[in-house]
Amino acid sequence: MKEQYVDEEKYKSHLYRILKYFISFCEENDLTYCSATGTMLGAVRHHDIIPWDDDIDVFMPRKDYEKLISLAPDMEDEGFKLIAAKNSSSYATFAKIYSKDTTLWEIESIPFICGVYVDVFPLDATSITKSEFLKKYRYFRNLFRKYQLTQICFSPKKILKHLKDGDKKMVIKEIASLFFPACLSGYYRDKIITFENEAAEEKGCHLVSYYGDYWGREYFDKQWFESYVDMPFSDFTIKVPSGYHEYLTNVYGDYMKYPPIEKRVSHHYHYYLNMDNSMTLDEVRQKLKNKE
Repeated sequence: MKEQYVDEEKYKSHLYRILKYFISFCEENDLTYCSATGTMLGAVRHHDIIPWDDDIDVFMPRKDYEKLISLAPDMEDEGFKLIAAKNSSSYATFAKIYSKDTTLWEIESIPFICGVYVDVFPLDATSITKSEFLKKYRYFRNLFRKYQLTQICFSPKKILKHLKDGDKKMVIKEIASLFFPACLSGYYRDKIITFENEAAEEKGCHLVSYYGDYWGREYFDKQWFESYVDMPFSDFTIKVPSGYHEYLTNVYGDYMKYPPIEKRVSHHYHYYLNMDNSMTLDEVRQKLKNKE
């Protein structure tokens, strides 16, 4: 089954609603946050989500990130839920805040259900050099990938489907998952948590993001994040670090220049999405089976 059609405007309205709630929650609980990666780029260049993007990412200093996780139960009555490696046995590692009245199954081979969400990434202080950071980053990313592979349900039928769809990346992951069975999931989750706890103890004049995808570009000058400014974002504002120019240049180079048209695409999956109701995995499976 191919991915379903997504009403992009409706989907973005959910993202805005979750983000607005997150911002108000941070203000009420004295938590520091700022936009991250493509969301920060969108705020600066478009004053909105990047037109061809479909997610929202935010950074939090490690101390605030840990406090946010501890306050997760307070979100439940407001219609939201936060999951992360430290408070849930679900697929999530870094924190995700999602709307409890929606349903999202992103990747067919990974049977994990949540709702439309906003990603929250911790920023860790460090005193190590960039080359030393890259060694730790490589180690952590390998842990992260191995954990992800333990979540994949191997299926020859799905491999043939992805080959037909031209999704070679997913085919490679599904074959690799044979060497990382589900019974190893808890082992790798515990190692991820141990790594995060050790990173949280570090201090220094640089900040790093171990969950980011940009390798050496995930190594930042702490001064870029010493203060924050409000940037227009849709019909509200979002915080960006005062050193947003330095950060965006570090990550994207000439960040005001648009990428080629062929690269203006989303990199996320929406295998099943229901923007009106919350459903269990079994309910989604039954609905998809009835459509076959």
